[in-house]
Amino acid sequence: MISGENLKRLINFSDAIVAVAITLLVIPLTDTFQNIPHDHLLAVLKSSAFVGRLANFLISFFVIYSIWEGHHQLFESIETISRRVAKLNQLWLLSVILIPATTMINMVGQGNLGIYIYGGSLMISLLILQIIKAQLKPGYNIFKSSILTSLMIALLLITIFPQLGYFVYYILLLSIPLKRSFPKLFAD
Repeated sequence: MISGENLKRLINFSDAIVAVAITLLVIPLTDTFQNIPHDHLLAVLKSSAFVGRLANFLISFFVIYSIWEGHHQLFESIETISRRVAKLNQLWLLSVILIPATTMINMVGQGNLGIYIYGGSLMISLLILQIIKAQLKPGYNIFKSSILTSLMIALLLITIFPQLGYFVYYILLLSIPLKRSFPKLFAD
């Protein structure tokens, strides 16, 4: 069992890893401006490539923030965790730190393959977090997560309508209204 100061350290370490993941997301955006002449800035800001990178950044930022917030809410009232939960948390951190890499795969235009790799990494991260929640809250149904449901809808839509591209992930923003509108259905 892990408790007390060791649990606080684990939570603080988890927060730091999430902060690093969010920081890594912004690097491709800043690289865009590295060698641009002053008089070309407006053209770059208007370009579809930059708009796509910004859209990917925003989606990933809000997804990482959302799963961190879920992690934070879950652990804020926990005083003791098992070694199994600590190992699951370790896997969750690995999945979170991979999100910036899969965001980049999605950004560089790998077509639907990049979109599926990105969606798969989000799915793994969300599933691991739901499994942790089920371990800490016996009786919790891992499929009652509004963001997980939103992601499954997004992946289904991109399969049926591939022309939606990465914009399909904006559906993830519906997870909060879903949770509020159907509190009996979603128990995030």
